Amino acid sequence: MSTIHSSDSTAPPFFWRDECLPFIEARSVEGGRLVCYAPHSHETFSIGAITAGQSTYLHEKSSQRVTAGTAVLMNPGDVHACNPINNQPWSYLMLYVDSHWLGILRS
Repeated sequence: MSTIHSSDSTAPPFFWRDECLPFIEARSVEGGRLVCYAPHSHETFSIGAITAGQSTYLHEKSSQRVTAGTAVLMNPGDVHACNPINNQPWSYLMLYVDSHWLGILRS
């Protein structure tokens, strides 16, 4: 299992990966004032949970404010971005699930 972790909001987020579960990756960000992303997409299903604060959530061509307790779901290839509002701290959890592996489970 490999991880990157720091409680300093200027440091990289915490990533969780385990070689026994190569089709799943998790990420945690706490106080992510400086964690900003340009619109992007992933080849995986992406599930997010806002755990503190608030952020601007861009999904495809729609933009909205999300707050603690909000869950966001993205299909593979969906263009999205989440960024802090007015440099305020916010925290979130993400789970990325390989779409091919998930398809095999459905079979």
